[in-house]
Amino acid sequence: MERVGTSTDDAPTGRRAWTSLRAGAAAPFVALRVTARDPSMLRLQLAWAAVMVASWATTVSLSVVAWTEGGSLWVAAAVVARTVPSLVAGPLVGWLADRLPRSRSLFWAAAVSALGAAGAAVAGRTVVVVVVLAALVAVATMLFRTALVVTVPELVDEPSELTTANVLASATESFGVFAGPALAGLLLAVQGPQSAFACAAVLFVVAAVLVLGLRPRSSQVPAPAPTATGVRDLLAHRPARLMYLLVLLQTVVAGGLVVLYPSLAVDGLGLDVSAAGLLNSAYGLGGVLGSLGLFALAGSFRLGLAAAWAMLLWSVPLLLLPLAPGLPLVLGLLLLVGGGNVLFDVTVTTLLQRSVPSHLLGRAFGTMETVIVLGLGLGAVAAPGLEAALGPMGALAVLAAPLGVAAVLTVRPLRRLDRELAAPSRQVALLRSSPAFSSLPTLQLERLALSLDHHEVVRGGTATRQGDPGTAWFVVDDGELDVDVDGRVVRRIGPGDAFGEIALLREGVRTATVTARTDAVLWSLDGQVFLAALGAGNGRGLAAVDAVVDGYLAHAAPRSTRR
Repeated sequence: MERVGTSTDDAPTGRRAWTSLRAGAAAPFVALRVTARDPSMLRLQLAWAAVMVASWATTVSLSVVAWTEGGSLWVAAAVVARTVPSLVAGPLVGWLADRLPRSRSLFWAAAVSALGAAGAAVAGRTVVVVVVLAALVAVATMLFRTALVVTVPELVDEPSELTTANVLASATESFGVFAGPALAGLLLAVQGPQSAFACAAVLFVVAAVLVLGLRPRSSQVPAPAPTATGVRDLLAHRPARLMYLLVLLQTVVAGGLVVLYPSLAVDGLGLDVSAAGLLNSAYGLGGVLGSLGLFALAGSFRLGLAAAWAMLLWSVPLLLLPLAPGLPLVLGLLLLVGGGNVLFDVTVTTLLQRSVPSHLLGRAFGTMETVIVLGLGLGAVAAPGLEAALGPMGALAVLAAPLGVAAVLTVRPLRRLDRELAAPSRQVALLRSSPAFSSLPTLQLERLALSLDHHEVVRGGTATRQGDPGTAWFVVDDGELDVDVDGRVVRRIGPGDAFGEIALLREGVRTATVTARTDAVLWSLDGQVFLAALGAGNGRGLAAVDAVVDGYLAHAAPRSTRR
């Protein structure tokens, strides 16, 4: 049969493939152009680049100083000693990121890092002092990273923009992993560790200047947490638990890799210890190159499946490392690991940002930082013993094996998480129709929609009762309900109408009984989440709801008709 017309879906396969390839190739440049037009996002990404280059220059310089004193065992001891304070500080860092203004958290994190790096430059080769100051830099960098990932959602409107921003941030981090060790290797070869630490201090100062006065498009006003740290709520959150487990397994491998770089260069490849910077740079370059293809993830609802592939990219090349003793093949495998790292970082970060309630987001990433540090420490502790028994390449293969197994075993729960995070368009539309949330961007509406609870009320059933404590806000999806005050029906509500805000904002208890006139479907939002969301959008939602409440109260009869 002859075709009269050809739609996009009916286009030849080759043409569709070429269109997709061309769009994918252009995506990084489009993302960079969009970022360049947003001054706040541009400043944040540039500051992150400076922090990453400085942080990795500090890490490589520390490992060389420790290696000079006593080999891999001293490197492992230095890494562990540097990470212990970060392990303890994680919950506090998350709490600070939730409570302090974003720009203030970012500024002080960069400023403290600058002081630590400058002190290490003065200390020179005094290992103990350098380790203490490097620990200070690590904690401050943890705060910067946590503040960064909770700030990014406030600078974008759409879910696709969030993924794109995370890809840029991860690509920036990979650039730091590549450029930081390369810069440190050059300065170490020419002038020694003092110059590398001093250069890192200057870069941290640049980052602090860039984030001064950074203003998000919309503010997040955190709700009071049910617990002091929110950790209990996070551990009860299934997606967060899964992400933490995968991050722990991945960072165990990463911690071992950091410790084994010098041995891999000297004992595995017969090179000078300074080649450790070359190996580290290959890993970072793999992340930079791999990130160019990740912009295709923008708008994707298969991030969980991508996370499983990322774990395989992390583990399989390291399992093959003992079979590739030559330098070119080792560099090629480390390039693949770097690509897997940026894919893993983007997917896990985005999944956590989209699945965790806004008022717990800082603590969620603070806890993740603790998990990261714990994994790095465990990998660093295990690496020397495994190296002594199996050599550096065999040690890395043993560390990578559990991550490969986890990639296979967690495919099903990761795919289920993808389905759960697919935007519930009906609930988003209901939220957008409410004056409370009409000013919020789509991304924040989706996050709220995922927090809604479903209720079915049969005809004659009661949704809320006058005098009961008010702990939730409701919006009607289907059906009709009567609003009854002191035994008198004062209003009738239907699809798109909301109720329950007066108890949350003014009274503390329900001021009306709401009864289903027909079978009804409702969605409810926890009161704390509702109050937190009202503060978003620069407070426009709170002002709109206040106006609605004032309207109800102004038209109240002598007897209270407030619902």
